[in-house]
Amino acid sequence: MKKPVDDEDMPNEIDFTGAVRGKYASRYREGVSIREISPLDPIAFYETQSRLGHALWQAQTLEAAFVAYFSLVQEMAVQEAGAHAHELLEHQAIGKQQTHHLRQFLDLKDVSERFYRLLPERNWIVHRCTFELSNLAESPDRRHDITVRLEGFADEAQYLSQYLISLVEVKLSRRGMSPAEIEQRTKQVIKAWAAA
Repeated sequence: MKKPVDDEDMPNEIDFTGAVRGKYASRYREGVSIREISPLDPIAFYETQSRLGHALWQAQTLEAAFVAYFSLVQEMAVQEAGAHAHELLEHQAIGKQQTHHLRQFLDLKDVSERFYRLLPERNWIVHRCTFELSNLAESPDRRHDITVRLEGFADEAQYLSQYLISLVEVKLSRRGMSPAEIEQRTKQVIKAWAAA
């Protein structure tokens, strides 16, 4: 005897047009396999997330340093400086004018090598590392590798940000600005860029 369909249990917004009754019934009868995922260590996951947050913060700090450099040293509008910083960091694209103005930064072999090594790591952190973090439950051994990678990026980004800000200070002090004025203008530019 067939069980009567109880239409009251089925919400009206569910549309079964094109549905096939019993399409997956044979699979269900064969048995359902459940894959057990190893339990996630909440403390280790929190620590990794914390390192990711710090690395992202340093990525933003590096971008802000480039915005300050382009805006204050090259005297670009803040929005234009932000666009140039984005192109440089996101696509490693840099125009002839920016190459000329960044020559002091890029000509130093150590700094230039560190910067170009950092770019792929920056893009990994900004765009893809969360996918790898979601797999930590399946591969706890990767946690160490990811932690080292995140910490290494944060350290390099912080170094390059500080170096770039020091270039801004040197260039602006040569134009007669006091350290207090430089600090104030840098903060204003970064605040305007962040608000955009």
